[in-house]
Amino acid sequence: MLKNKIIRAVLILLIIFSSLFFAYENLKAAQILELDTALELALKNNRNLEAAKNKVIQAEKQSQAAKSIMNSKLFAESAWQSEELNQSGDFIASLNYQKLLAQSKGTKAILEQAELELLIAKLIFDKNREEVLHNLIKQYYAILSINEKIASQKVIIEEAESLYADAKARYKDGLLTEAGLLELEINLDKSLEVLNSLKNEQQRSKEHLARLTAYDGIDFEVRPPEKEFVLRETEEELLAKALNNRSDYLTQGLEREILKSEIEYLDSEKRANLNLRGEYLFADGRIEATFNDNYQLSLKGSFDTIDKELVDRDILQSQEAIKLVDNLSEESEWKVTASISYEFSDGGRKKAESEALAAAYNALHLKMEDLEAEFKIEIKHLENKIREAEEKLLTAEKNLEKSRLEYQSSKNRFEQGAINQSELTSSQRLFRESEDNKIKADYNLSLTKLELLAYLEIIYQENFAQQSGGDR
Repeated sequence: MLKNKIIRAVLILLIIFSSLFFAYENLKAAQILELDTALELALKNNRNLEAAKNKVIQAEKQSQAAKSIMNSKLFAESAWQSEELNQSGDFIASLNYQKLLAQSKGTKAILEQAELELLIAKLIFDKNREEVLHNLIKQYYAILSINEKIASQKVIIEEAESLYADAKARYKDGLLTEAGLLELEINLDKSLEVLNSLKNEQQRSKEHLARLTAYDGIDFEVRPPEKEFVLRETEEELLAKALNNRSDYLTQGLEREILKSEIEYLDSEKRANLNLRGEYLFADGRIEATFNDNYQLSLKGSFDTIDKELVDRDILQSQEAIKLVDNLSEESEWKVTASISYEFSDGGRKKAESEALAAAYNALHLKMEDLEAEFKIEIKHLENKIREAEEKLLTAEKNLEKSRLEYQSSKNRFEQGAINQSELTSSQRLFRESEDNKIKADYNLSLTKLELLAYLEIIYQENFAQQSGGDR
């Protein structure tokens, strides 16, 4: 008796647990992965984007290092020595202060180059970002298309099952041949095979989307965005967007500016350099100051603790030591030196380097003009593709309506015995093919619009983000 109660309790617990498990699975399967959420997850978790982001951080730090040229620098040095001059030892210290008071041409070129390289790194990041979003949205729409095909295929299977059940009853009554029954059975099997194939394709597409977004599992559903991209701009406006957004075009423009700054740097070295040096000597040390026409200022001070009155001249070992002490005892004085230097010839190095950079600069300029011409051609081509896709969708919708009416008519005639089973199956097949063609045309239009957005590198930036009030 007790054993039966235990078994019964275990069975009840298993039933409850199974119910909870399946309820959880159904709840999990019912989760909707919105397009905005998928895009947000991709931007947060994509490994390629993370690598590009690190490149931007690297360029930012390099830019900061270049800008530190303008910062003040202070160096200090101290030492202690014990010699025969002073048995208690001497303490010697120095301070060196350096400051770039203004930007010389060379310094300006260095800073500009670092800033331009940072901008290039950011453009490369934006390019990678656009590619990630493009692939994600494309995969999202692929799943939407498969979902429509699966829903359509399930309707086909329901009709095929109904026809097959009706045919078996007619076969028993002798109203249908065995070949006719077998034909309907084969038709049902083929419909089931197509559904299984679509489900496998759906699972694979979901796995791809989950990988792009780092989403946990593939038990999620997708649904179409509330709004679609509508092409309103003229070719000139689309070209302007391409020139403002295309990373390849903008990167080459920045590389051209880098070459320009390098040329300016080389040219700045082709002039005389003026240097001023001042030295102020006093009893316990000295102050040195240097200044050049690159606006670089350097101050250096040093002092010691040697007491000249306590120096025993008898223990001096050489005339050089005596002269040193005598110099230390002299009064404070200024010494100023001005010098000018000019390189008359460097063997033609700077000229050759400058001309090489100028040639590279001109090559980039021509390449940018070619890119602009290519943009015009491709934008026009994509505009035409969108219009063709719209026309194909309109034609597919008309064909779908026509085949739907014909199939409905065939069903009515079949029920009245006016046509045979094969004619009904053929009409059904044409209707489902038209439905499939409409789904493909709809999907193709969405992808063609997406292709234009990707070409302009404004994926999600101006269109999808507006739907949710987000930003880039």
